[in-house]
Amino acid sequence: MHVQDNIELHPTTIVRQWAPFWWATLRVLLVLLVLTWWATVLARLTRLSPDTTRTPFVVAPGLTYLPDARVQLEGDWVVQQLGDGRLVATRTAGDRLHFRFAGTAAAVEVRTGPDAGAILVSIEDGRASLRSVKRFSLLRSSARLETVPIVNNLVPGIYSVEVTNEDGGELAVRALLIENSPGVWWAWLPPVVVGLTFLAHLLITWWSTLLEALGWFRSRPGKSEKNAFM
Repeated sequence: MHVQDNIELHPTTIVRQWAPFWWATLRVLLVLLVLTWWATVLARLTRLSPDTTRTPFVVAPGLTYLPDARVQLEGDWVVQQLGDGRLVATRTAGDRLHFRFAGTAAAVEVRTGPDAGAILVSIEDGRASLRSVKRFSLLRSSARLETVPIVNNLVPGIYSVEVTNEDGGELAVRALLIENSPGVWWAWLPPVVVGLTFLAHLLITWWSTLLEALGWFRSRPGKSEKNAFM
């Protein structure tokens, strides 16, 4: 009879033995889900996603090949065929290319080479609180397509860019490359550091409960357990 009682209590003992392990597993999974959710939401909140229906003439993040209706060409521009693609080109000083983009960085894919010259790039934001003019030389020893970063590390927003042929050398543009990176990357640090620290603590607890459930490790009895034995 005594042996039969022990057999009936054995399943309950197993449940109690593994209960801390399953609870620790659940907490680890919950923290992983929270960290994943936070990273996804923060990435969306810190990136600019313009409504293309409201801003149809703003170049969105990604690669935009020319000619394009959102890019204005002023001066004597021609369209050149390059394999399966095309370029817009000019050899007249003062000809300019103008576009607005939504993002944090912009680059132009141009043909550099011995016939290319220098370009002036003017950037300003929608409130005209940012104004910058940069000069880039496209002169190279051999002709090739090259991506020239013209502005980067901006706060997410809508900016106006004007590219001007400065000296009458060849200016041939194939595409625009717009990037849109998180503008407040430092906002990731506190929640991520705290979350990863808490996750490390939970993983250690999970491992300890697993060893205890398997019987490979026994934690020291607390005061209440010691008093019970006494």
